[in-house]
Amino acid sequence: GSGIASWLGATDALPGEGERFRIRLDAGGTITGRVLRVTEHEAAITWDEVEGVLELKVCPGPDEVFVALRVSSWSREKDLAEERAVLSGALDRLLERARELTREPA
Repeated sequence: GSGIASWLGATDALPGEGERFRIRLDAGGTITGRVLRVTEHEAAITWDEVEGVLELKVCPGPDEVFVALRVSSWSREKDLAEERAVLSGALDRLLERARELTREPA
């Protein structure tokens, strides 16, 4: 697949901006929320389970590709240890997808 859902290890596609979604993750668990914004190189979604927001970014450069994930939670009680493990896999997939998109044709 392509897009943010595939970066998170899901097979389901996300709906359009402003719409609610539910993604079943390859690593187990789900992410539910609302799509805030999706551009060619960035995506932002609300993440209900952590009471926060998840941002995924790709910054293609001339020789390298940089990727970033950021999660912000407004819950003082939430421990993000499990989510960090999920995000680690997402970061790997995001980097691989970014490399695929920026490879020059042979």
